[in-house]
Amino acid sequence: MLPSTTILLFVFVDLLQLWAGTSSVSDKRLLRWQNAGLHNVSITTQEQENDRLWNLKVEKNVKTARKIKDLADGTEEQLYKYLLNPQRYEKHIRPSIHHTLTTNVTFGFLLNQIVEMDERNQVLTTRCWLNINWFDPRLMWNHSEWNGIKNIYIPHSHLWLPDIVLTNNAIVDYESLVATDILVTEFGNVTYLFSAIFKSVCKIKVALYPFDDQECILRFGSWSHRLSELDLSLVTNEGDLSNYMNNSEFDLTNMMAYREVITFPTIKNVDWPTIVIKINLHRRSLFYIFNHILPCMLISSMSILAFLMPPETGQQVSVCVTTILSLGVSLRGINDAIPPSSDELPLIGLYYITTLFTVCLATAANVAILNIHRSGSTNQGRKIPWWVQKFILIYLARMLCMTVYEPDSVALSKTARRDATIRRKSIMRDLKKKKSVAEKYDISDTICECIDGKTNFEDSFFHLGKKRTVCLGDD
Repeated sequence: MLPSTTILLFVFVDLLQLWAGTSSVSDKRLLRWQNAGLHNVSITTQEQENDRLWNLKVEKNVKTARKIKDLADGTEEQLYKYLLNPQRYEKHIRPSIHHTLTTNVTFGFLLNQIVEMDERNQVLTTRCWLNINWFDPRLMWNHSEWNGIKNIYIPHSHLWLPDIVLTNNAIVDYESLVATDILVTEFGNVTYLFSAIFKSVCKIKVALYPFDDQECILRFGSWSHRLSELDLSLVTNEGDLSNYMNNSEFDLTNMMAYREVITFPTIKNVDWPTIVIKINLHRRSLFYIFNHILPCMLISSMSILAFLMPPETGQQVSVCVTTILSLGVSLRGINDAIPPSSDELPLIGLYYITTLFTVCLATAANVAILNIHRSGSTNQGRKIPWWVQKFILIYLARMLCMTVYEPDSVALSKTARRDATIRRKSIMRDLKKKKSVAEKYDISDTICECIDGKTNFEDSFFHLGKKRTVCLGDD
């Protein structure tokens, strides 16, 4: 181990170097001090070194901040104050070189999404991006005097804005979705880009629902400035659909924009410029086919099964009534989606009403069938009129391509009547022959009838001195 005087000498030299800033505490020196038993000295020296490095970093950041502040002075911040100086700019005054000149505003419209179509309230909700440009001579500067600054962004609340609103708006409040800053160039051109959700009134045509096409109009215009003060023009007449998102219920078939000048009856000889955005939509009918039309077809087909049920069951009317109730519930769901209108009858509503009327006729037919079955000749001895039999069993069966089979009892009855007719004709022929024989031999005939359910004909005559009795068959 080194002598204590030598260790103290090494420590003293190292501390002098650290104080002079010519050296730093190294791991080798700390290890040497620790081996010498000077732990407190090593910890104290390391803390001092950390403090010194921290102070150097703070001084460097302060110098950088001062340098940035020196560079920023007299440029964008001063330009902002210069442009919005109350002595030269007032945001409530329309920008124009002279008050008699018109302020020209260019209007750009980009349709981003069809959010919702409320058929019952006749409101179309759209998400749009608007691009509004105008010239403000008060916001001009020379970029060479302001360190080459050619553009500057200013909050929209500090500048004059044209009061362009959606005139056929369906809600009371109208606010932009994203309130962005306004871009101003050195030549005084102002560009205001923002996104907004519009709820506009759209008259719904329900005649071909759900296979309908709708045409909705968004009308933009200045609420207070007339044409002589503020004029509107379009960037393009086709509208921008570059960022359009498809809707799950409607297909966008066409969109066009045009400028229109209108006049109000209350204010004569005053023109008001407006921008009209016309949107054509086609409804996707696959959802309605699978959820409304096909269920109606399946429910109505159940009424046909009632005619295939035996009349003895007596459940035909119950099946038809259940079908009518099911159709009524489905029709109520359709009525909740369609706007109440007395001008046109929806196609799907007409289909439901026709189907409901057909099922009601099927119910009435089943009631008539049960009445005929219960009150017919089989049960109460009543006979069906011949014209009903002819109409149903011949004409109606032929129209429905049905083959009518007679019951066994009816067939046997007809066979018995046919056989009785044949026997009667044979008896009458025999009687005529016997009568001619009796007249020839002058023999009197006696014909008797038995009242015990059979009719017997007895012919007694004498032939060659003998009496012969002939008993003829049953009638």
